[in-house]
Amino acid sequence: MKKFFIYTLLLLFSTTMMAAQYSQVTRIQTGGKWREAFIYVPDGMKENRPLVIAAHGMGDNIDNLKASAQWELVADTANFAVVYPQGDGSQWDINGMTDINFMLDIIKKMSEDYKIDESRVYMTGFSMGGMLTYHIINNVADKFAAFGPISGYNLWGEKFNCSRPVPICHVHGQEDSFVDYNGVPAIIKGFANKDNCNLTPEVTQVSNICTKTRYKDGDCGTEVVLYSVKNRWHELKNNDFHTTKALWDFFRNYTNKCDEKKKQDIDKSACEEAAKKNIYEVECSSDYSGTTESLSKMSGTGVINLKETTDYVNINIPITEKGPYKVYVGYNSVYGFKQINCSVNGVSGTANLGVSSDDDKIDKLGETLVGTFNFSVGENVVNLTPIWTWAVIDYVRIEKDNDAPSYNFKVSDVDGFKVDGAKLLDRCGNEFVMRGVNLAYTWFKSSAYNQLEAIKKYDANAVRIVLGDGAKFTADDAASVKKIVDKCKDYGMVAIVEVHDATGSDNIDDLVKAANYFANMASVLKGTEHYVIINIANEWHNSSSAANWRDGYKKAIPVIRKAGLRHCIMVDAGGYGQNASTIHTYGKDVLAADTENNILFSIHMYGSAGNTNKIASNIDGVINQDLALCIGEFGWFHSDGDVDEDKILSYCKEKNVGWLAWSWYGNGSPVEYLDVVKDPSANPVLASYSNLSISNWNNTQTWKGSSNWGKIITDAWKAEAKKATLNECPTTSYNEKISEESPNVYIDKNSELNFFLTDDTDVTITDICGRVILQKKLGKGIHKTNVSQWHNGLYLASVDGNVFKIIKK
Repeated sequence: MKKFFIYTLLLLFSTTMMAAQYSQVTRIQTGGKWREAFIYVPDGMKENRPLVIAAHGMGDNIDNLKASAQWELVADTANFAVVYPQGDGSQWDINGMTDINFMLDIIKKMSEDYKIDESRVYMTGFSMGGMLTYHIINNVADKFAAFGPISGYNLWGEKFNCSRPVPICHVHGQEDSFVDYNGVPAIIKGFANKDNCNLTPEVTQVSNICTKTRYKDGDCGTEVVLYSVKNRWHELKNNDFHTTKALWDFFRNYTNKCDEKKKQDIDKSACEEAAKKNIYEVECSSDYSGTTESLSKMSGTGVINLKETTDYVNINIPITEKGPYKVYVGYNSVYGFKQINCSVNGVSGTANLGVSSDDDKIDKLGETLVGTFNFSVGENVVNLTPIWTWAVIDYVRIEKDNDAPSYNFKVSDVDGFKVDGAKLLDRCGNEFVMRGVNLAYTWFKSSAYNQLEAIKKYDANAVRIVLGDGAKFTADDAASVKKIVDKCKDYGMVAIVEVHDATGSDNIDDLVKAANYFANMASVLKGTEHYVIINIANEWHNSSSAANWRDGYKKAIPVIRKAGLRHCIMVDAGGYGQNASTIHTYGKDVLAADTENNILFSIHMYGSAGNTNKIASNIDGVINQDLALCIGEFGWFHSDGDVDEDKILSYCKEKNVGWLAWSWYGNGSPVEYLDVVKDPSANPVLASYSNLSISNWNNTQTWKGSSNWGKIITDAWKAEAKKATLNECPTTSYNEKISEESPNVYIDKNSELNFFLTDDTDVTITDICGRVILQKKLGKGIHKTNVSQWHNGLYLASVDGNVFKIIKK
């Protein structure tokens, strides 16, 4: 979770009082006035990170500016702090020193409490907040690195009193008559002149509504920029032209140290020369968190050491010809073998910096191929983060991949589950989205069927069944596997069968052994394609290369197919299921290795893959490539940190991605808090956890956590789980089923559809295309169905064989 704090400040005289673990209330006295500021600090923000202060307009408040500016979204990505101060009486002192001192006290407190980098503090504000920004420029410019006024003018007119060259990025709507736009260009040019910029501006059209006027080459490398936005009045918006991102892209280039900026200018020519060869030196990046070092073996003038898990390097690479490019990373082995994540425009890959964990620690330069990525015309962002810390990055190099394969995937004609792009379809062509759970069958056979009955009662539509192949756990024979999957079908649930013995192995032979386990029971699995999915091996792959993950599945999948099994195959991501970049990089290669093109990929989301900052990118990196995905396991916490289960559920719902919670029952110490229920009976108690102490694997870190885990999962099933068609598809047409005597039921978006049943009854509702909207056996009583998400049109309901029409208007 992010950390949000309200600071109450009373100016000029300072005392400090400690509050809760992540907050402090500080009182600073001045004339009896109290001041407030909303502070936003991203999770894991380390020391020496930037600070942005954003001031609201006259008569406005913190909440409104937060809603329109949304600095938090940018701060999450770039890892900096944001402060929204509240004006006294909802306005600012733009003549005296009262609010200037307020801003300086905020900087002081953020430096004391969060060790922010005082050389990288940036000031922005809207309307009167923009006027305050100019007031600060003309009085204490040396305390800030760069400025971003929005729809506010320079109170001093054409007097430019700044004490040093100041970088300014001003955004203004051309239709603004409240704070008249017409006078702004002259003010911008005046500051450009003050900074000794080239007064012949570079004018570019950055979008169809926005013009950028850029004065550059000023003292200390400063620039003065004006973004003029067409059809924009006196307002701060991000939906047509993204004001906040434009400001951050400008801010991140500056510190308030003139000598440091001059050094960057000196090195710029070397950076540009390297870029002409498609080599992008990391020391040339203006957006990174890490330690710069100088080694004897390096290609440029420096390297960046990613010492902390929160360190990163972002490199912007402009491309004029879109297409596939190979991405290489240059590194130094001074700290031995390392692994990193490398993503291009959000699609991730992994790279080994060295050959093996036995590599010597030696000052030598190396280069590794991450993989081939699709680049688009314009700016492309390459992001590097450490898997193993103390990874020393030297440069990124790209080259056009003229041999990159082109894929043309078919949709399998199997009478069963199949993938169609990012969708999983049942035998009747209906999209199926899993809402289910993992069942530890192989370890709890005596209570497995009671557990399965309980899962059915809570309306899950899928169950992932843990099996053993004999390598580590007792092998489950074909007859017992057939019995449990048939019972799932009887209960209306899809069965996903998986072998758990190969967990964490990097040995391809272990994966092939798991595949052979299923191949050897082909005689009982054939014909179950419409209710069974084969998950070859749980979490096969640990720390070997992503290419090894790819090669393993390219060998294992044909084993299944040669046995005559046409089932949809589930493939777990590498890195114990949490390294989504293996799918991002090689998912299409694995899908191409399947003669059926019928692969459903799976990510397991715990503290690594399931933290707040990674959930969306992990999911998007798969489905945006038109690959099908399920979250095969996730919890609410784990030994590698907090899991944002609420975001997993909401984002999967938004993107139509299936999920299977880990797990129904049976987790041993120290992860027993992952159980959804408290007992293995057919009528279990849902699990709830309060204020638990949770430690990492080696007990060096402990967290506190609480969750109503059982209710969260089962409530989501009841709200979202739609059954797959596990029996025969309807063959009768609408015209054959509907007669003139068929009753009509009219509903609208505010209606509730109620079934009054006198006995257990099979209910099926389909839309006009035959897609199943609802299919379940309902018990005696009144059952309410929410229809707010249904599209307007005709639906057909079959209630115990009786057909009637539902018409939504």
